[in-house]
Amino acid sequence: MERKESGAELNGVQSCEAGLRRAESATACISDDSLAEAAKLIKAGELVVIPTDTVLGIVCNPFDSAAIEKLYEAKKRPKNKALQVLLASIEDAETAKLHIPQVLKPLCEAFLPGPFSPVLTAESGCELETLKKADNPANEESNVCTQAVRVPDFPALTELLKITGPLAASSANISGCDCAENIGQAVKYFGDKVSLYLYSPEFSRDEFSDEFSDECSAECSDECSVAYCADASAAAASQAGSRANPPEGTVASTVIASDGNSRSGIKIIREGAIEKERIYSVLQAARNC
Repeated sequence: MERKESGAELNGVQSCEAGLRRAESATACISDDSLAEAAKLIKAGELVVIPTDTVLGIVCNPFDSAAIEKLYEAKKRPKNKALQVLLASIEDAETAKLHIPQVLKPLCEAFLPGPFSPVLTAESGCELETLKKADNPANEESNVCTQAVRVPDFPALTELLKITGPLAASSANISGCDCAENIGQAVKYFGDKVSLYLYSPEFSRDEFSDEFSDECSAECSDECSVAYCADASAAAASQAGSRANPPEGTVASTVIASDGNSRSGIKIIREGAIEKERIYSVLQAARNC
């Protein structure tokens, strides 16, 4: 028997297609003008997708609680999962009132800018809305908060950060799905929930045309973001060559926190582009100095 679509299902698909069409018109190649537009939208509390030196990222103003709420909703991300904060340089951590634990300083020197995310401690007066209560703070104070940061090795993103200041960031995907490998896939995840999608100059607009022209899934409800779930796994991150034009859809950053109860003094929260052997090698060299 032929299945008949209900009015609600048809409306949902039509709504999804309309959202994708609006999002398609909100894509732009990275340039001075598009970066300026991105900064303007972020200041206004909107979401932007942009390549990084690891995976495609979705970013917003980390001092704007409403914008952060939008990001969580767009990704369908559980609230107990923290967001990273992107900085133009590690020196900007001080301006944001974030303290670098001593044990992490040699790692910052060795791997930043790059795919390394140290977990810093919030100082008094830190106004970031992305802070997370420390699970096991070294000084056992219940009010200690932490923040994982990144200094991306991608000039275009650095330029945006110089305009906007710190940015709250997460990978461009629906929670539980693979990260979008290109802007076309990101559009299918988020639709018009993201105000601007920026892509790298080496990717021509035509390379995204097939992604945009795909019809919406009949299973898609009135929420565009569930229309697509990437099935390609992340490729190994390349550590060689220039990061001026980073590959999209590569391995995420390595996240490390200080840990006074650990023999090494650190805790590897997520092993990503930087292997743990390299981490321990830098720490050993620092101790031998």
